[in-house]
Amino acid sequence: MAEYRIDDLARVAGTTVRSVRVLHDRRLLPPPVLRGRTGWYGDEHVARVRVVLDLQERGHTLAAIRELLAAWEEGRDLADVLRVPPRPWPAELAGLGLPPDVVAGLAEPLRRELRAAAGRLTRAVADAAGADAAPAAVARLAGPARAAVGEWLARDMAEAAAELLGRRPGESVDQ
Repeated sequence: MAEYRIDDLARVAGTTVRSVRVLHDRRLLPPPVLRGRTGWYGDEHVARVRVVLDLQERGHTLAAIRELLAAWEEGRDLADVLRVPPRPWPAELAGLGLPPDVVAGLAEPLRRELRAAAGRLTRAVADAAGADAAPAAVARLAGPARAAVGEWLARDMAEAAAELLGRRPGESVDQ
């Protein structure tokens, strides 16, 4: 892992020392490791600065970026950040022919597990891509994988629920 002083971090990340200090002041950049009076930054700092710069270029404010990064670090999903109802769950849950409140009861544990898995998966993709990867590239890599995990969890839960109810997935209550 590379180590950088603040001026090196700014140069490698494509910004100024002043901008790096602003990111510290606004709690958008984790503190460096201090050795003596010198702060040392790593690749994760470079990646974080690049993410912030990319989001700023796309028109996000620093406050909005801080909220997005906090949500990502906590493994929350986009529905939480936007404060909107979660998207409907895959057909496997809806296809059970159960009343909506039962489907909602099945979906909530799935939602929690998916949220945790999605956060872990995105961090793993980001770590594997390294500090030089563009944030958009990490998102492109993680997105399909997160969707596949969600579909797999929904299918698995639908099969378990159908088995408990004594019927095949997709078979309605009336059959």
